[in-house]
Amino acid sequence: MALDPKIYERIFQKDKDGLAVLDELSRLFYDRPSYVKGDSHETAFKEGQRAVVAFLITKCGLAQQADEADKEENA
Repeated sequence: MALDPKIYERIFQKDKDGLAVLDELSRLFYDRPSYVKGDSHETAFKEGQRAVVAFLITKCGLAQQADEADKEENA
């Protein structure tokens, strides 16, 4: 069962502590190269870390898109 993207938005975009957590996760695991020359296992591991943060960012973005669609519908 997938959670509503608005839950992710509330936690990671609207709460200052959640925003700080997402910022740190992004800095540590997303905004850095994942390729490790000569080590496909380490590259795959780092890509896995990056994928988790990308998932969180995507969920927050989906909530923002839903909010914008709701605003357009009610305009």
